[in-house]
Amino acid sequence: MKRLVNMIKDMPEELHISKVDFLLTVAISVMAGSIIGMLISPRKNQRFGVCGNQVYNYGEQSDGEIEEE
Repeated sequence: MKRLVNMIKDMPEELHISKVDFLLTVAISVMAGSIIGMLISPRKNQRFGVCGNQVYNYGEQSDGEIEEE
C-alpha cells in the first residue's frame, strides 16, 4: 500500500504520451468494452419452452394456404 501511495505522489503533473500510444490505448479500451459488454449482456432471443403461447408450425401449411387439385 505504501508503494502505491509513493508511486502516486511521485507521478509528474503533466504526462506526455505519443499519438501511437494514445490510439492504442483507445483501441484496446474499445475492444475490451465490447467483449465485456457481450459477456454480461442478457440474451435477447433466448427462449425456454413455449413462450408467448404461440403455435409453431414449421414447414406445414395452414388452412388458408392449402391448394385444391
